Amino acid sequence: MEFLKKKVKKERRRRRKLRKHKNRALEGEGKVAPEEYDSKAQEALKGEIMMFSGCADSQTSADVHDVASFGLPDAEGAGGACTHALLKSISEGAESYVDILKEMRQILKTKRFTQLPQLSASRRIDLRQSFQPKQSNEGRTKALLIGIN
Repeated sequence: MEFLKKKVKKERRRRRKLRKHKNRALEGEGKVAPEEYDSKAQEALKGEIMMFSGCADSQTSADVHDVASFGLPDAEGAGGACTHALLKSISEGAESYVDILKEMRQILKTKRFTQLPQLSASRRIDLRQSFQPKQSNEGRTKALLIGIN
């Protein structure tokens, strides 16, 4: 019985601590002004980075044994479900970041994958802007698409 009392007490302390952190976050403690964030991000990273990832941090990104099921040309064998959902959404005309992300999620949901692709960026971006890995002919530009099996 003493063991259970200790366990309950420990759980109550843990919950109080979580509530305290949640309340501080809701009150804006620790938040950075958008202008300050932009400045710090630009100092830390010279380039703009945007990444579609295969799933949320708490999930696992799935593979598919037959990528031909996504209906892409020259697709055969095994591969990443998210990679093929990205390629399919672009090939079907999704243009903006948000449209591509929504379409990727819909494709995966239709194929009964539970993973939720995510979009991360090193700068604040307008999600409605057109997805263009190379936006101009000026300066150095690099684009990289990785599908890991």
